[in-house]
Amino acid sequence: VGATVVAFLVMVAAAAGTGFGFWLPQMFVRSHQMSLAEFGMSYGIVNGVAGVAGTLLAGTLADRLARQGPRWRLRVAAASVAFSMPILIAICAVPNPRVAVWLSVPSGIIGAGYAPVLFAIAQSLAPARLRAVTSSVLILFITGGGMLIGPWLLGALSDLLAPRFGDESLRVAMIAVLATMSFGVISLLRGTRTLMSDLAKSTANA
Repeated sequence: VGATVVAFLVMVAAAAGTGFGFWLPQMFVRSHQMSLAEFGMSYGIVNGVAGVAGTLLAGTLADRLARQGPRWRLRVAAASVAFSMPILIAICAVPNPRVAVWLSVPSGIIGAGYAPVLFAIAQSLAPARLRAVTSSVLILFITGGGMLIGPWLLGALSDLLAPRFGDESLRVAMIAVLATMSFGVISLLRGTRTLMSDLAKSTANA
């Protein structure tokens, strides 16, 4: 995979996920007639706690499975994206706002796992003298890619769909953009094929 490719994979997952997080409050306002204060007190708190738990659990699970081979770290990251994607889509699709809020528990626990695992892989692939630069590249891809492209793309798609779907255009756009997370899953699984050779090259060049 290489550190640069790992950073790109982070961006693929981050673009859809960040766009989801950016526009979700507005979707609750439009589709569920929920105020922003109500949204923050319900979804924000529940998802925040679940996300913290998911980050810690994913890191622990990835390290334990990695004892069987480094490829397991990529597999954990792929599973995090793959299993969180349908839950995020369900949050957008379900008609009941309370159900949508509580779906944030499994989505937060499962979906928070990909980023810390990919950071760990990137650090393993990078030579010791370039690890700070590698972290900078990852952050650049997440902020410059995920946080810029994701919200913009989702908003533009919502505007494009508005003549047909009206106030529900944002919900439809979010579901469509979240489906692109599948490309990140495929790329992560393909990365397991070359991870061992990439790690060997990194060790040889250290």
